[in-house]
Amino acid sequence: MDEPKDLLEALRSVRFRYSSEEDLQLGIDKLLRERRIQFEREVRLDAHSRIDFLVDGGVGIEVKIGGSTSELGHQVLRYLQHPRINQVVVVTTRATHRDLPEELEGKKIWVVYLFTSAF
Repeated sequence: MDEPKDLLEALRSVRFRYSSEEDLQLGIDKLLRERRIQFEREVRLDAHSRIDFLVDGGVGIEVKIGGSTSELGHQVLRYLQHPRINQVVVVTTRATHRDLPEELEGKKIWVVYLFTSAF
């Protein structure tokens, strides 16, 4: 599976300003629109799973500023089991989330760690 280079580059190139997960999602929404990256917001995949963004090509984006790596791992696994999702990008402020596996269900997981963007 090809790396979503344009998407990862866009997410890594910006210093987001946020005070909540919702603020960060709004910043990502704005960035995707500015870069003309096609996406849907808050996509319901099934009765238990709703991913924050779904980019054309089946790339899901999940935004997390809290929670354990274990909880996030279970959540990402649910997403990757859905046929609309080919890979997941996790945008996070938690250093421990970088410990997610690089792949589950034969699908890639990319982690974008935001170190100094909050205010």
